[in-house]
Amino acid sequence: GSSPAGGCLMAMCCDYRLMADNPKYSIGLNETKLGIVAPFWFRDTMMGVVGTRVTERSLQLGLMYSPAEAVHVGLVDRTVPEETVFEEARTEMARWLKIPDHARQITKSMMRKTTIDHLLAQRDSDISNFANFISKDSIQKSLTAYMQALRQPKK
Repeated sequence: GSSPAGGCLMAMCCDYRLMADNPKYSIGLNETKLGIVAPFWFRDTMMGVVGTRVTERSLQLGLMYSPAEAVHVGLVDRTVPEETVFEEARTEMARWLKIPDHARQITKSMMRKTTIDHLLAQRDSDISNFANFISKDSIQKSLTAYMQALRQPKK
């Protein structure tokens, strides 16, 4: 299915990203469309996956990418037919698990260390900033409108 905001973050934290090749699905960080600023650790994670320029455009415009667009910008490694997603995921996972765990895990930690260290160092201020920001009336109104729009039947 679609992966906006936190769903996109979860995908970006994965070693390999498959997406069903279905035009009704999309992936991206759409927070700005809701009046929300994505946290720095969303930004840093996305920059590690797709680079600075794609991240800059994505965050400022709140872009959601179709499966083909997601592959093109590097947000997704490849698309597969929807009916084979689980089979393809198992095959890909087996490929990754053939690599010795310690080497793969240490390499992954090394690649993400800067973002993790920054998040841990800024955790309290990040929580405080988010709580203050999300409590603003204008943000609450924007979120309420978004939630109501999600309840409407799709045309």
